[in-house]
Amino acid sequence: MSLGKWGRRIQKVEIFHPNCPTIGCQNDMAWTQYAIRYTHYDTMLKNAFILFAVALGVLLIFLPSFTKWQDLKEKDRQYQVKIRELEEARQVLLQEKQLLEEDPVYLEKVAREKMGIIREGEVIYRLVPADSDVGAE
Repeated sequence: MSLGKWGRRIQKVEIFHPNCPTIGCQNDMAWTQYAIRYTHYDTMLKNAFILFAVALGVLLIFLPSFTKWQDLKEKDRQYQVKIRELEEARQVLLQEKQLLEEDPVYLEKVAREKMGIIREGEVIYRLVPADSDVGAE
């Protein structure tokens, strides 16, 4: 056993050239280095596979909660928009309330337009367009 490039233990494996059946062949050193490098990459591949499996496991565990978190974040954004709209509507209603309490001209205008209230002795004339069928007979 020897230490590899990154401090990992690498077992020296001797592989012989297929055309050289004896141990004293010239190509032994090249084949031995290849085997050591292959063993080191095999260890790296195994570590990479383990890292991939762990990452996949973490992803499978946290993906549903991440999706739920995204949905809740979207709902929160929608609620914030609705709250802002309701606050604006509230401000408009508060202004109208203040006008109704303090401005008699505005109060009379609202009473006439929205409620149809008239003063004593007033007569309301309604103009009907000429193209309608009311009173055509």
